[in-house]
Amino acid sequence: MVKLFIILLCLCMSMSSDSLFAETNDKEERQTLTQVSELSVRPDIVTLTELATQNPNQARYLINNLPTDRTMFNYAEQYLLLLAQAKIKQYEQQHNAVISLIEKAKLLTKYIVKKQLDLPLFSDAYLVQATSYAALKDYKNAYENKKTFVDDYNDYSDTKRENTIEKLTKKYEVANKNQENELLENQNKLKALHLNAVKQQQQDLQKKIMLIFSTILLFVLLFLRQFKVRKKLILLAKTDSLTTLLNRAALFKAGHVLVKKAKEENLELSVLLFDIDFFKLLNDEFGHSAVMRF
Repeated sequence: MVKLFIILLCLCMSMSSDSLFAETNDKEERQTLTQVSELSVRPDIVTLTELATQNPNQARYLINNLPTDRTMFNYAEQYLLLLAQAKIKQYEQQHNAVISLIEKAKLLTKYIVKKQLDLPLFSDAYLVQATSYAALKDYKNAYENKKTFVDDYNDYSDTKRENTIEKLTKKYEVANKNQENELLENQNKLKALHLNAVKQQQQDLQKKIMLIFSTILLFVLLFLRQFKVRKKLILLAKTDSLTTLLNRAALFKAGHVLVKKAKEENLELSVLLFDIDFFKLLNDEFGHSAVMRF
């Protein structure tokens, strides 16, 4: 009896283990399947999500009338319901609740294929969260979420553009091949003309800059030359070219200043006068430059 009981116990444990293993494999298989294919979304959930932006009060009423058991909705629908609730909370200025709801929605993204998450309907969650972070003055998280939204939108735009091009190519590949080639050729010609025009504009701009620079340089050189000439003329007007001493007019002007200063400050003022006899003989014998050095 004991042996029979042990055998039955082992069989039960084996069956339980196999059942648990099968259930785990089935769950992993379903998760993998959701990650490679888009989840279908009920039209009323889509409408509710859009209505949360346009009419939050009506959207709140509709959400309250939905079944409380969220397991009856797939991951994509649960994601959109959380997003709709977040939009309503944002309308009510409850930004912390908005961030919490979006974070819950983000936990579901691992079950949703990226192509579906890139749709504006889904990626709008990052924009909603960025707005709430900005309202709370958490600009770092606001920037990161806004950047994620922009990246997702760009991915969506690229995918949409690629799909459109692929469909058009398949539809008109044979009938419009020559026309497309001609169009591309014309576009290339237009681009070439545009590039030439831009290049010509750059060359004209460089010429204008060089002309302006040359003009400015010429004016600077003329100004410096005029300054030197004026300085030299002023010096010649005040001094004797032979002795480099002050001439009569400059001497009287300087003397007037000194006399006035002496009177005002009650200072003594002396004037020395040298009279050299036969000075001309010295000039004739030794020359002006030697006499001046003397």
